[in-house]
Amino acid sequence: GSLVSLDFTEVRANPARLKPTLIYAPGPRDALSAVAVTRDRVLTTTLENVRGRAYVHTPNGNGWSRARIDLPDNAAIGLGAADRNGNAAFLSVTSFLTPTTLMQVDATTGAVSVAKSSEPKFDASTHVVEQLEATSKMMNGKQQGKVQIIKEDGAWKVGRESWGSGR
Repeated sequence: GSLVSLDFTEVRANPARLKPTLIYAPGPRDALSAVAVTRDRVLTTTLENVRGRAYVHTPNGNGWSRARIDLPDNAAIGLGAADRNGNAAFLSVTSFLTPTTLMQVDATTGAVSVAKSSEPKFDASTHVVEQLEATSKMMNGKQQGKVQIIKEDGAWKVGRESWGSGR
């Protein structure tokens, strides 16, 4: 679904005539996952074509601007605690090649730092994750996603190939 903001003064003055301002609207392959509010920012996590993303939304004179938080690609991103008296928040990031990591985000600057990380179980520096799509004959031509993990030189595949549901 979409995410909107309301002016609290206007809501109290005339609750029958709400004037929402759009913060986030999903595209055809997007979904809103979580929302957190800091002192003067809104953080969201989304799935964009099944890839985790995180954003900082900032109010401006014309509505809201959006800036993507720089995090590993092809990751699951969870939104943790957010400081309502400041602009810090925590995100958890996990991927096929990145161990679960707790990241601290400064919502004012977008700076990200590692607060805590699990120990890696293998050397992932020689691997890459790819997201592919195929047209399914069994699902009336709908696209299906596939994630595969391969060694960078392409010599072998590891892990599990995972097919998503048809879209």
